[in-house]
Amino acid sequence: MRILITGAGGSLGAGLVEALEGRHELVLSDCFPMTTPHEYRQADLRVLDQVLPLARGCDFVIHTPAWHGMHGGMKSEVDYWQLNVDGSFHVFQSALQHAVRRMVWVSSVAIGGWERDKYGFSKFIGEHLCGYYHRVHGFRIGIVRPWDFTPFGSDFIRYGERLLTGGVDRRDVIACTLKAVDRVLDGSLACDWFEVGKDHPFTPEECENFKENGRAVIEKYWPGYGALIDKYGIQFPERALVFDLAKTKDVLGYAPQYNFGT
Repeated sequence: MRILITGAGGSLGAGLVEALEGRHELVLSDCFPMTTPHEYRQADLRVLDQVLPLARGCDFVIHTPAWHGMHGGMKSEVDYWQLNVDGSFHVFQSALQHAVRRMVWVSSVAIGGWERDKYGFSKFIGEHLCGYYHRVHGFRIGIVRPWDFTPFGSDFIRYGERLLTGGVDRRDVIACTLKAVDRVLDGSLACDWFEVGKDHPFTPEECENFKENGRAVIEKYWPGYGALIDKYGIQFPERALVFDLAKTKDVLGYAPQYNFGT
């Protein structure tokens, strides 16, 4: 199986390369030069003529690149449209030209704010592109909607705090993406989306008043962690977030492995 990974130099793309090498033949693409043992096809996704050859000889596409919410202050609506929308359309055109009709397309939970957010709006349009190519051209597409897996650098405390709110471990996003690839390949997935976030054991009531009761809640599920919370001055959010991942678990067979406790 020859799999094209676009955005192969990014956080998710690089992780997918590590997870898939040795299992499939990989073709990598990004907009800058890369040193890699795999076949590499450099392309600016905003330029159709550079993108059209990308899917040649491939059997599957994993499309990852986008300007994200964290780029909002630096990138304009034009920037978001050109990469997130035009870039996706160009990749679909390449796949269509080379008869590659199996894909995983990386979206975002930011799609929930599409009416008021340029990033969410670009993902909203992108998911509709997925639906169009499924209905009109017979593509089979798994759409992965991650929560925030922005790299956390060396600040492990901040990383832990983020896992109480909108953060999700990068390893879970990678693993969930691979599950979506498997479901497309085995023919059980036609075109659908799947959210991936962390999976806490907290009840809705425990989440609502987390600011006041967070230490006790964490001690309940992970005895002995209170001392670490005190030592490192962990800051609790007003409320902890627990996501509805039932569809991801039921259809993809994936439950996130990493949370604040881990």
